[in-house]
Amino acid sequence: MKTSRIFSIAALLSLATALPAMADTVSMTNTSIWPTDFIFVNIKYNGVNVGNEPAGAIAWNVNSAGTTPALYGQLDSKLVTYCIEIGQDVYVGSTDTWTVASLVGAPIATGGGGTLTPPDPVGGMSQSQANLIYTLAELYGPQYFPAHPASTNTAAMQLAIWEIIYGNGTYSYNATANTLTSNLFVATGTDATTNAVIAQSSVYLASAQASVISYPSGPGFESTGVVALTSLSIQDQVLAFMPTTPSVTGAPLPPVTLAGFSMMALFGLGFLSIRAKRA
Repeated sequence: MKTSRIFSIAALLSLATALPAMADTVSMTNTSIWPTDFIFVNIKYNGVNVGNEPAGAIAWNVNSAGTTPALYGQLDSKLVTYCIEIGQDVYVGSTDTWTVASLVGAPIATGGGGTLTPPDPVGGMSQSQANLIYTLAELYGPQYFPAHPASTNTAAMQLAIWEIIYGNGTYSYNATANTLTSNLFVATGTDATTNAVIAQSSVYLASAQASVISYPSGPGFESTGVVALTSLSIQDQVLAFMPTTPSVTGAPLPPVTLAGFSMMALFGLGFLSIRAKRA
């Protein structure tokens, strides 16, 4: 069973020294609960049925981080992410290592394109795509906790991220057919639960498009608190640092504060494979 990816969220004040640099690496163990941490949404790409992909926040334990002790000092031992690469997997219980990088140019599994379905964007995310994902993180970050179990909000956020990465910047929601489409990427609701995910994801995308926040195009992206975790061999993720905030809709934020910040990562998955499911 394959499961999902992860997305990054974060409303961050300036933390230039508190965030990881491009050359840093992060090693984490997947602690997601299968299948209750995910809602399965049917995905088609270019007319091909990709499958019922697991959408939700992915939970991790951080084992080590950074080329210097300073980076690990900024990451809590537990965090969550969202997937930014349906074509690759991560696995529940597995331990993997990623390179910390800018959202622009991620994911990097095949260097762009390749034989994955759906294919990675050639050259990775564009600046406009990174802007939208960063905006989602800024607008809705607090709603991504907790990771257990899956909720309409966490699954809808994951879907919104996929629509941004694999679409063309234009989103069409059909409430009658329960579909959310962006160019060749189509998500379809098949019951009341997935229909609600489709509808909420369309709200997230519309809000992001209405108030786009620019993501740094070069050095200094770390100061946003929203970064990509990239790897050539496993599913790429998104993670973010965010200020400690009160609970949202009655759900308390997990106890992950460090230097006054709650840490939250939002993209990726695998074993029982957590990825967009490829059975």
